[in-house]
Amino acid sequence: MEKIHPTLSPSEEVAGQFFYHLPEHVGSGGFYINTFTSGLRLFYNNMQPKENIRIVTEANDWGFGIGFCPKGHCRTHNSTLQRTVDVEAGKSGHHFFPGNSVMTVDISPGPLVKINIAFDAEVLSDFAKDDEEAFLPFLQGFKD
Repeated sequence: MEKIHPTLSPSEEVAGQFFYHLPEHVGSGGFYINTFTSGLRLFYNNMQPKENIRIVTEANDWGFGIGFCPKGHCRTHNSTLQRTVDVEAGKSGHHFFPGNSVMTVDISPGPLVKINIAFDAEVLSDFAKDDEEAFLPFLQGFKD
């Protein structure tokens, strides 16, 4: 299994977009991250590895997000939560990324299309504005 520590490159065409392309010997495609001034981030994976690969990244900021996987399979592990999650085609879910953690994603050969929308702390806080009591049980759920 090839281990990849991607270095993101800024897009010359799209402001706030960063990308990483798989090396040719590993496969085709890659992933994109779009950052928006609103605090939202869009993670879009569209790749086709030729062999099993492991992508290792670091999360410095915490965040909450929703995602779905139209095609493929991968297994994600977060070092802080000590939790592994299987992501499969046709599945969706929510996720929480604590800051200062290492994310490991094991991807099987074949096509993978995965999309995540992440909210930073300020955006999440804005959702709760004037409704803190109703929102508190949701945030308390992240302690488990």
